[in-house]
Amino acid sequence: MSTFSEAIDRLAAISRPRIGFGLKDSNQGILQSLERAKALADIVLVGPTHISSVDGFDVVTSESPESELARLLCSGEVGGIVRGTLDGALTYEAYQKLSG
Repeated sequence: MSTFSEAIDRLAAISRPRIGFGLKDSNQGILQSLERAKALADIVLVGPTHISSVDGFDVVTSESPESELARLLCSGEVGGIVRGTLDGALTYEAYQKLSG
């Protein structure tokens, strides 16, 4: 019998997910964790314009990153989102407005 992590590895090999991750400020600990996560998924950082200098990731910047993160999910540009360090209430509100 395979372990849960082996099953995740097999699924990731079949269809590589694209995940939006909210990042309010550059944080080395979070970026190191996300670097490891790139083994299983394509990570798109979503945040304010000052995160545009983060290397090694696709980066989407916006004056309203919570709304942008929700938009990426609703439009299908990413298959899932993690609000990360963005405001949870604003992200949820933006998602509700877009998804009805």
